[in-house]
Amino acid sequence: MDTRQVEPDAPQYNASLVARSDETSSLGYFTVRMDGDAVPFEPGQYMTIGVFADGKLVQRPYSVASSPRVAGTDGYEFYVRLVQGGMFTPVLWRLPVVHGLRMIGPKGKFPLAPADAPPHPLIPPRHGQAPSPP
Repeated sequence: MDTRQVEPDAPQYNASLVARSDETSSLGYFTVRMDGDAVPFEPGQYMTIGVFADGKLVQRPYSVASSPRVAGTDGYEFYVRLVQGGMFTPVLWRLPVVHGLRMIGPKGKFPLAPADAPPHPLIPPRHGQAPSPP
């Protein structure tokens, strides 16, 4: 069990956890909203999410799973797997909704260009709906 003390109000926090939906005990959707204006991104880019735990910034990059069109209203959705013994996900799993976060980005150059030839096997964003059972 992770026992690190998480700083609830670090001045570096610029975003908040606004929703969480656990699909299993180790897979979940986390929705983060910037405290100010949303930062535009292109599909395929990632954001780095972090919190201060035991006085240190603990962070990890995640690909954004939601559409850039909803970043300003709904926030950024991330699909995260809990890694037991990991540096970041055990802390993330303990955070309550509304907890502050440090989010930077976007980064990465993996977006699709209009001239890219199909097929592109992509998984569409969830938009608040749980996936159907197989």
